[in-house]
Amino acid sequence: MGLFDFLRGTKPSAKLAHLTGPAQVAFDAVVVSPNALASPFSGFRAALWELALVARHEVQDRNGEGVDDVFRLLGAVLFCDEIRIRAESDGSIVRVPAARLAVVFTSAPPRGIPLSKGPPPELAHLMHASHGGLTCFRERALSHGDKVRFQGVVAPAPTVEAQGYRSTASHELVGRADLGQLYLEEIFEAPRF
Repeated sequence: MGLFDFLRGTKPSAKLAHLTGPAQVAFDAVVVSPNALASPFSGFRAALWELALVARHEVQDRNGEGVDDVFRLLGAVLFCDEIRIRAESDGSIVRVPAARLAVVFTSAPPRGIPLSKGPPPELAHLMHASHGGLTCFRERALSHGDKVRFQGVVAPAPTVEAQGYRSTASHELVGRADLGQLYLEEIFEAPRF
């Protein structure tokens, strides 16, 4: 059951481009932000990163014949200021600020890779929380072209586009974190064979 299953059976959101004020909406979208952020751990690039520290502890397996690795989450942060998405329903662009953004990844989290250097400053305070376990990092990303489901309040955000010697107003939307929690859920599509 996904985060947005409670919305199933509801009417799809009206055309986003026609909104004149804040509105609670839910829609499927595609990430259009460029893959401009390099992970401080791996160096790979994405539009948004969830960076986490986990503690790896070895525990006896159920049969008592070996050991299993157990990973305990120490903490996580979103590494991104804003992500831009394009609604599949009408092509509207929505700027989603990372403040008060909850990202739900439907893919399984990676196990954790032992740190080879110190973590970024946003996670440094968690280093002493491993309680004897090996501190590892875990990273998950949303990249340009990934499909997501958005839920939250959006509102028009008038912007000005320079076009030669003339400027025109364009209609862009922004997620309003000040009016409630914003959610992005990764839509994982299994490969078709």
